[in-house]
Order: sequence, then C-alpha cells, then structure tokens
Amino acid sequence: MVAKARGRRLTSSQRASALFHLWHNLQDIAAEAEKHMTLAAGTYRMDHFMGKIATLHCELRGWKIPQ
Repeated sequence: MVAKARGRRLTSSQRASALFHLWHNLQDIAAEAEKHMTLAAGTYRMDHFMGKIATLHCELRGWKIPQ
C-alpha cells in the first residue's frame, strides 16, 4: 500500500524520513525521536510493519499521534 499524506503520494524519501525516528530513538535524542515517530505514526502512516512499529513506540511513550 502506498502511503498518502493530505491527498498526495509520498516519495520513498519522505517515507524513509518519517521512519528515521528509529535512528533518533537509538541515539537517545528524545525530542527528534518524538517528532519523527509521531509523523510516521500519524501524518505519514503506512499500513505495514514499520508503520505499526511507529504507532507502538508512540503508544508506549504516551506521545500524541496526529490525525
């Protein structure tokens, strides 16, 4: 399934950028991790494993997921 945000298709670069949260999470950069994870779980949500991982991270940390 191709991820869409606000009625447009996302490029591979945009999807990868949203999932970059994992790197920030591993580096313990909390503010950047939250920014990227909430984007990946909400605005740029993908209906597959990586999208679900972003959602899980947000839920576990209590971060609000944008709609």
